[in-house]
Amino acid sequence: MKTIFVTFLFFFFYYTNNAQDSFNKLPQAANISCPILLVDEHIIAHKNIITSKEDIEDIAVIKDKPSRKAHFYNLTANGILFAKLKKKIPSKTQTQLNA
Repeated sequence: MKTIFVTFLFFFFYYTNNAQDSFNKLPQAANISCPILLVDEHIIAHKNIITSKEDIEDIAVIKDKPSRKAHFYNLTANGILFAKLKKKIPSKTQTQLNA
């Protein structure tokens, strides 16, 4: 019984420590030398996704680094551009990309 309990605790701590947290474990975020573009607040996109000014409904910018508890902490080294587009862009989740 103790072995089952210890095994359960091990797997529980392993999975909770390796769980994907929103934008906190992006391995390449520190290597990007231009601002991060977040489309519709959920999609990390390349700047070439916006082809003309008419595509943009709303845009906002974060220039300074927020506190560690902020939602986008590790993405703000070069700033963040928030863009809300008029058109829907195709996107896939990480699970779909890994399949």
